[in-house]
Amino acid sequence: MVSTSNKNCLHYWDLCDYIPIDAAVALWCDVEPSQLRNLNFSTNCMDVKRELIEWSLYKGELDYVSSSDAWYSANLEELIRKDQVRLKKDSLRDWFLNLPTGDRPAFLFDDSRTNALIKTGLSETERQTMLKLIIGMAIDAYGYDPEATKNKATGENSGSIKAALDKNGISIDADTIRKYLTEAKELL
Repeated sequence: MVSTSNKNCLHYWDLCDYIPIDAAVALWCDVEPSQLRNLNFSTNCMDVKRELIEWSLYKGELDYVSSSDAWYSANLEELIRKDQVRLKKDSLRDWFLNLPTGDRPAFLFDDSRTNALIKTGLSETERQTMLKLIIGMAIDAYGYDPEATKNKATGENSGSIKAALDKNGISIDADTIRKYLTEAKELL
């Protein structure tokens, strides 16, 4: 269980787009990552969770970046061994949605944590309405399929939402587009 003083720091992890594997495992177990490092041991549960994440990386089910350009040419095994893998949090969230265990770690799914960071000035009803508008337009104008695992609408090629926005001088990352569409499809 996370102590009160550490709980105050957990919301900073909510701000990160990329997180190390060890941090993901710790947060999955509802433990502050620095607290886990200080313990200098791992439980069987933590070991199997790390193994699941690593195996999913090898299978290409999780998106990641290396922590430094110095590791650009390293293979995945070396990046993992040297603790240079940073998981894309949106990809990790999608991965959890597909796990048969139904796990929904708070650092990815606790609305009370994530909504506290979103300062839109909108009520929850207005926000949901906005998300429904976005997904409706994505389906109608760009052929977005909420049930598909891959969508040309959410890529960066011609015909995608990102390409249309770029053409009009609006810069939004493709991962951000996917994030809001993933959130919106839960309202369908």
